[in-house]
Amino acid sequence: MNSMYMILFFLCSYIIGAIPFGLIAGKVIKGVDVRDYGSGNIGATNVIRVCGKPIGYLVFVLDVLKGFIPTFLASHLLFKGFDNEVTGWLTVICGVLAVLGHTFSCFLKFKGGKGVCTALGVIIGLDWRGALIGYGVFLLVLAITRYVSLGSILGALSVFLMFVFVKYFNSPLAYKVVGGILFLGIIFTHKSNIQRLLNGTESKFGQKINTEDNGDDKK
Repeated sequence: MNSMYMILFFLCSYIIGAIPFGLIAGKVIKGVDVRDYGSGNIGATNVIRVCGKPIGYLVFVLDVLKGFIPTFLASHLLFKGFDNEVTGWLTVICGVLAVLGHTFSCFLKFKGGKGVCTALGVIIGLDWRGALIGYGVFLLVLAITRYVSLGSILGALSVFLMFVFVKYFNSPLAYKVVGGILFLGIIFTHKSNIQRLLNGTESKFGQKINTEDNGDDKK
């Protein structure tokens, strides 16, 4: 593969990640702009609050696929002929670009979601075992605390720690680096959530937003 095709796929990875499925689903199916309600976020959690679980779970799957598809194609098709180490680095670049696309979408004036679902898709594309552990930690924390943000942060941390310290998985350096990058990125996009967690004002999972109320629910 020549450098032009490589750069083109990097660009495609970003554009795929930048598709705002949460915004599209809210407008097309419910006729609402999810950015005007709840947290104002286009991610699955806010879509669940604003539009209900069926639409929110659909957005969850689509946002995961945004990270999985570029990563899987890069690893198993486009860069397969390279040396394993090179393939690993090229693959994680595609994954990171997909997450950056979701977080800084070119379709939303470089604003977007917090990148958790898309990051999960990237980890599935790299090592499904890491994704299983991370998602398991997320579900456990969510079940205990009902805080999606806390579950997301600790889930990302568990993936990073697994890639770095669990020798059984034999993770290449590229996976360790991307695990750290994604964890720090999720910390960055959850700064306001962390502050609300410390203040005891963070919203819990399952709280419904009334989209017919134009008052306090709007951002």
